[in-house]
This record gives sequence, C-alpha cells and structure tokens, in this order.
Amino acid sequence: MAKPRLPAYLGGEWVSARCEIRPLGLFLKRHLRFHVGDRSWHGEYRFYADPVCSVPTFTAAASGRYSRSPTPSSKVEGGIDFDFRVEHASLTILDRGMAQDLQGDSRCIAGGVWKVGVPRDLTPSRGCAPLGIIVPSTEYELVRVEMDAQGNPLLLMGQPDTDNRKRGPRDRPTAYQWPLIHCRSLPPFSPNHHHYHHPDDDVQDNHLFPIYHARIGLQSSGSGSTGVFTSFFTFALACHTARAVIFV
Repeated sequence: MAKPRLPAYLGGEWVSARCEIRPLGLFLKRHLRFHVGDRSWHGEYRFYADPVCSVPTFTAAASGRYSRSPTPSSKVEGGIDFDFRVEHASLTILDRGMAQDLQGDSRCIAGGVWKVGVPRDLTPSRGCAPLGIIVPSTEYELVRVEMDAQGNPLLLMGQPDTDNRKRGPRDRPTAYQWPLIHCRSLPPFSPNHHHYHHPDDDVQDNHLFPIYHARIGLQSSGSGSTGVFTSFFTFALACHTARAVIFV
C-alpha cells in the first residue's frame, strides 16, 4: 500500500529517525530547520565512525535561503524541485586525527588552527577546499513529503551521488534518502526579530520534542538499528571524492 503524499510543506524541524549510512564508510544523523516566512533553512549533519552513530567525528552546519519549483518534478513522480542556497557554513571537528590532518591548512580557516569540539566558521574563507566545501553554492534538490502508517509527516530529500562532479538544475537526484521525521512546527518568521523563539528554547539542552507518534518511532528504531545526510561535507581522508555525499 502506497504511503499518503502530502503537500511539500517544509516548515518546522526534521530529524533522522536512525543512524544513516553514506558511501565511503560515512555514518550520520541530520537535523534540518525550515522557516517558510522568509524561506530560510539551517542544517546540522553530525558524522560518526560507526554504524550505530556512537562515535562522533565531526559536525557540519550550513544555512541560507531556499526556493521551490511551482510545478512537480518532470523526472520523478510525486517529487518537487527545490534549490537550497548555501550562504554560511561551519565545521566542528570531534576527532583528534581529523584535527591533526587539517592543522595548519589555511584554506579552511585563517591560520589553520583547529581544536576538537570548537566550531569554526568557513564562510570568510569561502568554504574549505580540502573537504570540497564551497560557500556560497547551490544544491539542486528533489523533495517529497509523505505520511507513515502512524500519521507522522516524513520528509524525503534527494539521494546524493558520489561522482564528484558539479551539478546543475538538470542534474537533480532521482531517488531519495532515508526519510526525516517531523519534530515540531516553528512560529512564523517575524521581520522584527533576528530569530524565532520557541517555549522549548528556554530549556538549556539540545533535546527535541517530536510529536507523540514520532517519539515512539524514534525510540523503536534506536540502538538496535544499524541504519541504512544535501550532500555537502565529508571526512578528510575521502574529501576528494565525497563533496556530494554530505549535504541536505
């Protein structure tokens, strides 16, 4: 039985339901936020060294604006074409070996000094050449929203390729990644505020509050799953082939 399809409304927060696998031995969890009022987006992609996402190696983050096509995808039934503009990016290294590999390389950050656990802004350097990161840039995406058997909204983003070639509007994905689960809606954007405020933001931790059915789904797919991230960042040893493996 086919899953019910919903309009491609991205507003709110979406998270990985399990540890996801990528080519080149990469594992990760995604966390995406979309504000429909000003069409802005923010993504965090935490990568791990193991298939159960228990040993973090680095966190990549990006943000910018997005736009959508007024018509359905001409290549994939039920899909909608979206363009995600990457205007800001940062990288937090969580693995000492990776920090040593990038130490002294000023192509990512001025001075090339990296410390484990300290976020570094890649925007002034226009990205990070050793990792294939380019800022600004545009990711040409395929998006679909559907509903699972429990009534949870699911967000499907295009499956990234691994051929390391520059993609244009005609080179969008034709398959999807593992779906993201909707966590919560965000208040409408207000031009009088630099950011939104949610009651949950008063809690000083990074805990998300999924809707009830989604919470059950996250619990049931936890530690027992080995899991099956726009394709944007990648681990240092595979950087020359993996730019398309990481973002949105």
